[in-house]
Amino acid sequence: MESLHKMKLVLILTLIALLVCLKLAGTWILTIIACSIVGIIVILFVFNSIELQMKRSDYEKQELHDEASGAVRIKEKLDLKIKALQSKIDELSMIHKVIESMMQTIDLNKILQVILGAIKKYLAYDRIIILLIDENEGTMRPVQSIGVDVDISVMDRLNINEPDCFIAECVKKKRPFIVPDVKNKLSPAYESLFNEAKGHKDIVAAVPLEAKGKMIGVLIVDNIHNKRPLVEKDLRDLIHYTNQAGLAIENANLYNMQKRFAEELQRQVNIAVEKLKKAQAQLIKSERLSALGEMAAVVAHEVRNPMASIRAGAQRINKKLADNDSNKKYTKYIVEETDRLERVVKNILIFSREPDPQLAPNDINKLINDVLYFLDEEMKLAGVKVKKSLEETLPEFPFDPALMRQVLLNILQNALHFTSSSERKELRAETVRNGNKVIIKISDTGPGIPKENVGKIFEPFFSTKPSGTGLGLVISQRIVESHKGKIEAENHPDGGAVFVITLSVNPDVKNDKKT
Repeated sequence: MESLHKMKLVLILTLIALLVCLKLAGTWILTIIACSIVGIIVILFVFNSIELQMKRSDYEKQELHDEASGAVRIKEKLDLKIKALQSKIDELSMIHKVIESMMQTIDLNKILQVILGAIKKYLAYDRIIILLIDENEGTMRPVQSIGVDVDISVMDRLNINEPDCFIAECVKKKRPFIVPDVKNKLSPAYESLFNEAKGHKDIVAAVPLEAKGKMIGVLIVDNIHNKRPLVEKDLRDLIHYTNQAGLAIENANLYNMQKRFAEELQRQVNIAVEKLKKAQAQLIKSERLSALGEMAAVVAHEVRNPMASIRAGAQRINKKLADNDSNKKYTKYIVEETDRLERVVKNILIFSREPDPQLAPNDINKLINDVLYFLDEEMKLAGVKVKKSLEETLPEFPFDPALMRQVLLNILQNALHFTSSSERKELRAETVRNGNKVIIKISDTGPGIPKENVGKIFEPFFSTKPSGTGLGLVISQRIVESHKGKIEAENHPDGGAVFVITLSVNPDVKNDKKT
């Protein structure tokens, strides 16, 4: 464009020069000059058209340039919006995945792991800690963490009313906040956990975990390693997670509570069913024993008188026979067997009657010593040694000494019988107090109780002794139970049997006596 202007300037100057020459020249020169002027005018016109065309072209070019620049700016803005939109989509997609993962499980630990894992992955904090509130105790306990190099499960519980503690402050205010400086905002119990944060501003934040308007815990994040200060955007990002996390945690807590309730209910039902079965079995047993006792009493009374006559007759015949008479041994057998039958009848009569203990304060250790003294001769003949471990501080307590003497005699005579044929012959009697109970243990070094017989030894008429009636232990059990106690039998790990009698220091048997 600048060269075009120069050419126009030259043409104008040339035209002026021609006009000057026209004043000085002749006719033929005028013709030449006229033609030159026409040519110059034509040239000027052409140049002017070219200039206009070039101006139009430059304008159109500028317009195109402006439009191109505008399109670039629009594209840049569009790219920024697309990028922001994609970031939001990614964030929402990620939050959706986290929510979906939380909703797919009702296990509290798994939910907490999902929450911590997502925050660590997408928000990249150095450490994350979750504390849950125990409303019954008014405390918080740390339950899950990431990046913490100590075992938070052994840390003390934190009082939700702890003064000068930013964690307790978060519970009280129910709002998230960035801790400006943790120097004066720590509970003593958690001071060591945030030592590295001291002296650094805005690197710790606390966000409440809520569900249905109720505080259930606190989420703590920090950047104690990279020291990046936290800003309000960090809190907004965290709230996206904590809003859903609180609901998921509360659902898990409710499920676990319901599960524990169902388990406890089932346990109570099982206990009730078991008690019902035992009561039913006991009722059946009681009815059988009652019927058996009535029948036994009738039989015993019917047998006792003829048996006494047989014994008296045998004794009379025995006196008439000479000492060297071979028949004398048979009369002796008759007398011995009738004596054994008499003991059986006596036990049957005892079995058929309900024990009626006459309670009075007595010394159980003295009773044991008396029974052992009574059996001393038998034990010496059998070569059985007796060891005693009787607690001297046992108080006197109510029991019927005559009935308990029968129990101790039955157990000790059984132990003596089975121990007398053993290689190591030893009996042990122990007493000890356990709270409101007195425990009597009688153990031996015999062969023990065969496994298949452990549940049978307290059944009527069950006996492994050749001359046993099978009523001694049954009667002993009924006597002990009439004292509101219990008797159990088991095998000792080192061999032999152990009978354990448990009696109450303050028995209450008045309401259970039969009328």
